[in-house]
Amino acid sequence: MLAPGGRLVMATWEGSDPRWAWEREVRMPFAAKIDPSRLQELLGGLTMLARFDTAEKVEQELSTAGFDAETVDTHAIDFTFGSEDDWWELNWSHGARVFLEALPEEDRSEFRRAAYERMQQNREGDGFPRRYTALFSRSV
Repeated sequence: MLAPGGRLVMATWEGSDPRWAWEREVRMPFAAKIDPSRLQELLGGLTMLARFDTAEKVEQELSTAGFDAETVDTHAIDFTFGSEDDWWELNWSHGARVFLEALPEEDRSEFRRAAYERMQQNREGDGFPRRYTALFSRSV
């Protein structure tokens, strides 16, 4: 709730680094191993996140809610995972963990193996570079 004349400030993440598109491909076969009702919940969450994954979508959502976006700025963060395990640990520290938690334990191990195999295509030198892009918006 905003006071009259107040400003709404929000930060979201832009869509994934295209070099890492394989993550979705690896996840898809494992989705069938998740309890169907839990899978529906997960898909609903992804749909919500996708509403804000580009500057244009953020502006549209804010406009629909009655706000005028003063700015939507992007800020890229280049990061390099030192190992496959570093990537795995990061997945347990944010929203991706709900997918991992929903997988039966034996399937989680198989998913991890498949992901480690596919992520080799991203190896550069001693690590796995990835770009994360934040979207910062300010509205009235």
